[in-house]
Amino acid sequence: MNKFKVNDNVLIINGRDKGKDSVITSFSKCKQYVLLDNLNIYKKHLKKSENNKGGIVDVPVKIHISNIVYLNSKKKPCKIKYSIEKNTKNRNIIEKR
Repeated sequence: MNKFKVNDNVLIINGRDKGKDSVITSFSKCKQYVLLDNLNIYKKHLKKSENNKGGIVDVPVKIHISNIVYLNSKKKPCKIKYSIEKNTKNRNIIEKR
């Protein structure tokens, strides 16, 4: 089960952009990958064709959810826990001590 949602603030804990925070823009449930706003951007070389001019283009790349952690409103890393009470599913944010 994935605990993240679109528009959640997250912190990257591993990789080239380690220590930077961003917002989740899109999300892949089956592969457990997220696309972050203006982070994890790589260069792609495109060959000239009818559809494009060619050259070097910036492409955002998805990142695995194990490499991010949720940030609360105070910009502190937290864990997310789900609980079921009275047939409703609640999302609880657990702050680290």
